[in-house]
Amino acid sequence: MQRRKLLKTTGIGLVTTGTFVGQSLGSTQRDDPKSIKEDMIEATKTQRDEGEKAADDVLEDNGYRTSRKNYKVKNIKLGQGTNGEDLDIEEEDQEDGIGIESIEDPDDGGIGLIMRGTTRDSSDIYTFQLQYDYHFEFYRHADPNGGCTIEDISYGVDPKDGVGLFYKNPESYWKLATDNVQDDIITIGNTEFSSDASSYTDGKIGFRADDKELYKSWLSSFSDYPCVDEGRYINQKFGGTSAVMLKPLGDYSETQRAVYMRYTHAHDSFAISPSLSLGIPPSVSIEGYNSVDQTEIAEKPDGDVLVIRQEDI
Repeated sequence: MQRRKLLKTTGIGLVTTGTFVGQSLGSTQRDDPKSIKEDMIEATKTQRDEGEKAADDVLEDNGYRTSRKNYKVKNIKLGQGTNGEDLDIEEEDQEDGIGIESIEDPDDGGIGLIMRGTTRDSSDIYTFQLQYDYHFEFYRHADPNGGCTIEDISYGVDPKDGVGLFYKNPESYWKLATDNVQDDIITIGNTEFSSDASSYTDGKIGFRADDKELYKSWLSSFSDYPCVDEGRYINQKFGGTSAVMLKPLGDYSETQRAVYMRYTHAHDSFAISPSLSLGIPPSVSIEGYNSVDQTEIAEKPDGDVLVIRQEDI
């Protein structure tokens, strides 16, 4: 897979693959919103614990058809990096500004995104979700004082990242499944719903993703390890899922009827209590009284928004 350098704009290019799972004819029909939400939570937790194929099987066994698009962000900066003096980083990578401050290999991660749209033929409820995973990495070694030194390489930092799901751009393609947002959204993992950033009139739902706390939790799991176990420690961690349950609205074709998604990675801040802001056309930004370093992830380097259409499912 070809590597691409960190773009100097707010959009990051992605590698994408797609898959489709058909409906199981012998499944039990459970089409009320509460049961569908329970099934979506079960499938997402299965994907977190056992992988995408296992989640596909859960959905198929419960009578759903689903479309999944996988993305891996190329060379996105997660944290601040270290000086890398002892990390054996290729000189050309240091000169290009990639090296230890970014994820070099998209096969290994950076930020991985999974878009999924799910429904069953007997129901008019569709679930759209965005899952995000992080590539974390640190290096540790014994220091001259007999202690243990941790050098963060790829890690979560404040402020929290932003997620936006948009279902009325540019037209009113969809409505909330029950018209009660608390019943129609799903959050799993290090994710929280942001009511202040959301607008049901405009068709935008906002979430915050806490990559810093997830990294701290993973790092703390090594606290009892003896420092003689030196070296790099790498893990691809499930970050969370933001999802919304919708019903079709208006007289639109399956090609026109779409849900758009945005993920913005915020990795440094001089602001006080940065907040989430969602814009139309679909955009996600972290705003405060002062500046926030952030990168909005796009499907293509020219800034195309992530999208999944009714016809994809």
